[in-house]
Amino acid sequence: MFASRGHTTSWQGKMEVSYRQAALFLRHAVLASRTVPQTRCLCNTRSISTVKLECDTFGKRTNNTSPLVILHGLFGSKQNWHSISRNLARKIDRQILAIDIRNHGESEHSDVMDYPSMAADVAATMKEEGVERGILVGHSMGGKVAMTLALQEAPLVEKLIVVDTTPTTSAGKIVFPKIIEGMKNIKFHTEWTLSKTRSEADKTLLQTIPDLGVRQFILTNLVEDDNGWFSWRVNIAAIEKNLEQIWSFPQFKHVSYHGDTLFLGGGKSPYISESHYPEIKRLFPKALVTHIPDSGHWVHTEKPKEFMEAVTDFIRK
Repeated sequence: MFASRGHTTSWQGKMEVSYRQAALFLRHAVLASRTVPQTRCLCNTRSISTVKLECDTFGKRTNNTSPLVILHGLFGSKQNWHSISRNLARKIDRQILAIDIRNHGESEHSDVMDYPSMAADVAATMKEEGVERGILVGHSMGGKVAMTLALQEAPLVEKLIVVDTTPTTSAGKIVFPKIIEGMKNIKFHTEWTLSKTRSEADKTLLQTIPDLGVRQFILTNLVEDDNGWFSWRVNIAAIEKNLEQIWSFPQFKHVSYHGDTLFLGGGKSPYISESHYPEIKRLFPKALVTHIPDSGHWVHTEKPKEFMEAVTDFIRK
């Protein structure tokens, strides 16, 4: 079912759907119904080497509920999701696992950064944590990792929540190279304090990243080691090398995920639009698409209350 941009609770029956959107839905539903037996992803023709991922847990696990597995976006980390994770654990009475994707946060680095590999990392981490089945929540790049895992190993995924991205080429092809350029331009000095380093780094980033919120988000990746050396904790070289793969999506043919799926976009974000509906319905026939008004790409930070309500309602429906 497809919901209009100005609403957040269409799954509760409160969403008014326009005739045009209803027609779109019917057409896409017909296309999605033409399914054939499941096969493997075309990109999955090589052996995959997983890397060790770090995760933080919130709340207690119970025998009759699946944990929520949260996957951050590009340049993000599990740390960015701590507040949401704590509140959601209380709200839905489930354990939350917030994971650092490879080349981010505290997880291991690798030169390889394609979605089948990143999804395999998450699957291995879930199994290591004793999670037989989970509800996946992924934002942006993390949403593409979650979709890939659902399409490759559906039994691991009870439900799927994809935040402001789609199984197509993303809208950030111009933005991300500028972010990387700004990060590479920064020169670190050991005699500076962390506060001074952040201030000087922000001035340098301003040259390529005018948005203060984006700069503050990027600066969460600035770390100081025990010897007083500053660095970026994300693997900039690997990210830059794999940008084409990161903003695209693997080619899946004759495969779909038939579990409950929510695509949750920002009302002011261009990342989920009607042009993406056919591919969404082809790969995720039970998908619901809705938008949270007055929010951009970082839906969960701009509208945390509305975001948690949407996630909670979808899980409980």
